[in-house]
Amino acid sequence: MLPARIIALARAVLSDQSATYRWPTADLVDYLNEGVAELWSRRPETRCLADGSVADRELVAYDAGTEAYSGLAAVDDEWGGALVDFVVYRALDADGVDEMNARAAADHLAAFERRVGP
Repeated sequence: MLPARIIALARAVLSDQSATYRWPTADLVDYLNEGVAELWSRRPETRCLADGSVADRELVAYDAGTEAYSGLAAVDDEWGGALVDFVVYRALDADGVDEMNARAAADHLAAFERRVGP
């Protein structure tokens, strides 16, 4: 799953698909990188890339001027789904607007943890 797809799926869950986004793409990419770091800490084998190299840094960068992503080419769909949950969790957690968002954030964090493990 490509980083752009992870962000798009997170936006769909967040109902944030109109051109004037509630959550800036740069923020969602930051949350994605936090999720990648958390995934790597829990599942070190996910640091191995398709070319056989081992990733040792944040993998996703976003250029707002060109709206282009760089870095990570793709992650396995299993981990991509977990990263969607993490991005949604962080967006709702950072939003802090109401109790419903807090509960939804907790649900998405729990979904990430179920997929990734302890």
